[in-house]
Amino acid sequence: MNKNDPSNVHQPSEEVVDVEIASAGSRIVAYLLNTLLTILVYMPLFFAVLWPLMPLLSADMSEQEMENALATVEWGGIGIAFGLLVLLVYTVVQCWMMSKHGQSIGKRIMKIRLLKTDGTNPGFWYAVMVREVGFNIVLGLASTVAAYLLAFVAGRDSLVADYIANSLSFIVWLVCLAMMFEPKKNRRTLQDYFANTVVVRVPER
Repeated sequence: MNKNDPSNVHQPSEEVVDVEIASAGSRIVAYLLNTLLTILVYMPLFFAVLWPLMPLLSADMSEQEMENALATVEWGGIGIAFGLLVLLVYTVVQCWMMSKHGQSIGKRIMKIRLLKTDGTNPGFWYAVMVREVGFNIVLGLASTVAAYLLAFVAGRDSLVADYIANSLSFIVWLVCLAMMFEPKKNRRTLQDYFANTVVVRVPER
């Protein structure tokens, strides 16, 4: 027996962990939680911008008077800076959690996470850049190009094209929602196929 034969070297066995595909309900609730958190995070910035405009919104002015009044508005620099800081921290935390654990805050609350189809962590590139940023850019570009081509052929204006683009994007998201209810395909959506990921339940420890 050749002692240098690699086949004779004892290889430690890898731990195999069975995972369960995340339910459609848990994914939807996680999405709604993230949406709610995002709205709350935007509130400080929203109020910092809106508050100086409140007197103008309730005033009866002509268009010219409104333009002159807007030019004299004193914006709250500290409030806007704080709002931007809150938004930045929230974005960094979400990206870090997605990169490190394959979980947004909503997914963590619902005890589900992203994995690549080979069982590895998708990391920042696949979880954030490909699945979220890349997919939305591709969807937006594809919808816009298709919509403007259809509007051009039909002889319609840009307002109709924008309506078609928004409708196409909405249809795609409805398709993604429907795909969550297909267990035979592991409930993978178009985003999952785009980034080669799957959403699973976090195993109990």
